[in-house]
Amino acid sequence: KTPAVRDEDHPICTTEDNEELFKLRVCSYNVNFGCCGFSHYDEFEESIYTALMKTECDVVLFQETTPEWETYFCEYKKLDEKYPYHEFQHYEIPYGLRRPEAGGIAIMSKFRILSCDLIMSPCNWFPAQLSVIETPIGKIQLMNLHLRPPLTDSALPLPHAYFYSKSDRKKEVQWFGTFLQPNLPTVVY
Repeated sequence: KTPAVRDEDHPICTTEDNEELFKLRVCSYNVNFGCCGFSHYDEFEESIYTALMKTECDVVLFQETTPEWETYFCEYKKLDEKYPYHEFQHYEIPYGLRRPEAGGIAIMSKFRILSCDLIMSPCNWFPAQLSVIETPIGKIQLMNLHLRPPLTDSALPLPHAYFYSKSDRKKEVQWFGTFLQPNLPTVVY
């Protein structure tokens, strides 16, 4: 039997025996690095904010964040009031890409973040973010992935890139998996 947890700020689900269980809700959002801080994207930014305010998620994992996105969420929109624990990690992708700053990755959480590590990709693309949070049922680790997209090494969306980038994604999943702690409940997103 799994121990039941009651937390007034979070919903309860039950087993077949009506045993109450804690339910962790996680969502993931690729915010697109180039869509923050430009007036013609104001509607896009606002739609992301509105969606996040309506969601009942306990943890939000972001990909392609930038310092501008961090400022937008935490200072301008005060999203950190809903998610008081957060870690934005800004990283510039190598390879001389047209917009190397697309490598940012972040977590915003209602639960305390105990650790948050950036793990470099073996393929020199986007890093992963491995976080451990403290919940009412104990520690849970979350692996925030942004696998290599089907683009050429110079970030062009050419048809042949779809086929040769598949092996990179497999290599990334295998590599990032080696950093998981086997004794912790895990969410990979």
